[in-house]
Amino acid sequence: YQITLLTGQNGQTAIQLYVIASIYLVSSLMWWYIFRRLACKFVMCFPFLFYGLGFFLLAIAPWPGKDARAWLQYVATASYAIGSSAGSFYFAQSFGSTGSAPVKEWAFRACAIQGTQQIYVIGMWAWGTQASAAGSSSDLGPKMTAIGLPIAFFLWAVGAVLWVGLPDFYRQAPGGLPSFYKAALRRKIIVWFFFAVFVQ
Repeated sequence: YQITLLTGQNGQTAIQLYVIASIYLVSSLMWWYIFRRLACKFVMCFPFLFYGLGFFLLAIAPWPGKDARAWLQYVATASYAIGSSAGSFYFAQSFGSTGSAPVKEWAFRACAIQGTQQIYVIGMWAWGTQASAAGSSSDLGPKMTAIGLPIAFFLWAVGAVLWVGLPDFYRQAPGGLPSFYKAALRRKIIVWFFFAVFVQ
């Protein structure tokens, strides 16, 4: 939805919604597979590659013809959805290296992450409002490029800094959990959570 705001749309068609939701579902399963098989750094760093690609494509989308612009925006939306689908893993793993820290540090870190996310969302809504008021992304060409390219490079830089600077905890492969799925399905809170997410 944030990406459609950036492109100047006031919503999505049903087909667009189902395509993006399907991309989100498939990429969530992909991130889960990576999370269970590889070191955590992949789930922590690679989403920024997709976020940056989304903003890069949005930044250059106003310049080609109308058909190419639409496809660049579709690919940007898909790229952003792939990055976004790793969000829950990213949030959950951001506490991995502080397991023995006091609860107040966990609470502070959670508030800092949530607060940063809210600032980001406010910025997205503000830009979406401007884009909607302008009518179309072609009317915003220079602005979208001037804003989108630095954001893309910043997101790629964040991914690179994380790749190089994450603590050793995030560089180890996960251990095996025998009967993990059976045990998870026996816990009613997990089943209800999945049901709530499905309904949502």
